[in-house]
Amino acid sequence: MLNMGGPSMVPETYNFLKNLFMDSDLIPLPFQHVITPLIAKRQTPQIEKQYADIGGDSPILKYTEIQGAGEGR
Repeated sequence: MLNMGGPSMVPETYNFLKNLFMDSDLIPLPFQHVITPLIAKRQTPQIEKQYADIGGDSPILKYTEIQGAGEGR
């Protein structure tokens, strides 16, 4: 089972995106340390709105735990 995760709360969105885009094994970008904060800053408002629209947090953890419990049976 693999889960890329997500912010637990809306205020964690910027740091989550920055860490995600900073991972050069996952997303190799030229000048990664320079452009990653800019990408995260630009994407944060849109993603925060999407999380707010679905209740203020990511449902990924909840569904991953349910799935993991089902696999353990």
